[in-house]
Amino acid sequence: MSTVESHIVLSTTWSTYRPASRLIQSAFCNL
Repeated sequence: MSTVESHIVLSTTWSTYRPASRLIQSAFCNL
């Protein structure tokens, strides 16, 4: 895998993970 491809995968994973982690954190705060 090239550097550009891995960078795209990383940024896609990060943009997917970050809102999910915020949702999980807010869900735990509301417990």
